[in-house]
Amino acid sequence: MTTSRLVLAAPAFRYVAAAYIGSLAAYTLTPCRADGLAVGAMLALVARRPGGLARAAAWARVVAPAGVVAVAALAAWRRGLDYTDPVVSTAGMSLLAVSFEALLALVAAPPGGLAVTLRQPALVGLGRYN
Repeated sequence: MTTSRLVLAAPAFRYVAAAYIGSLAAYTLTPCRADGLAVGAMLALVARRPGGLARAAAWARVVAPAGVVAVAALAAWRRGLDYTDPVVSTAGMSLLAVSFEALLALVAAPPGGLAVTLRQPALVGLGRYN
């Protein structure tokens, strides 16, 4: 319950921080970015349950493509994803957090198309150097 409150409260924190302190504060202060941390924590809790990653991947197969389209639409509408833009700093950051968590669920799930592709030895080798 607490993590879902963080997901809902973080955009409001970012809005207030951007309005009264500055856009850099909205981008860097932990309460303003807690939605990404909370979504990651929720995915970790789901992953610990038997069959949890498979259920999360089923959800992520819908959310990830929708998130990519939504982020692309937001970037086109706002002419980029600049953290100083008030729309991007409030709704956009939450949208990015959910989209990336969905991608993470797809990659971490039992071997499927995306997980198998991203686990190729050449890509794993490149990841060691980044």
